[in-house]
Amino acid sequence: MRTGQRSCTAGPSARLGSRTPGGPAPDRDDRTKAALNRLPARNRALLTLLAAELSYGELSAELRMPVASIGPIRARSLRLLRRELAAVGIDGDALIA
Repeated sequence: MRTGQRSCTAGPSARLGSRTPGGPAPDRDDRTKAALNRLPARNRALLTLLAAELSYGELSAELRMPVASIGPIRARSLRLLRRELAAVGIDGDALIA
């Protein structure tokens, strides 16, 4: 998917815990979504847009932040999400590549 194309209908929070064969169980999906929803809005938005496979340039424009800020905020957002996942009994390292 490239510039000008956005067809992610399910929403990236659903993609983080998608129910595919061999994938997370429904309860785990709910806990994953809850953990994502507990993140600060900026972090949640960044992870949501990353899941939609936007480029750093597209993220920068969408979130109105410098491209150079995307990487550090991404790292912080993933760290926060791992912490929230651990709080609900999910190994974030196994879930987040």
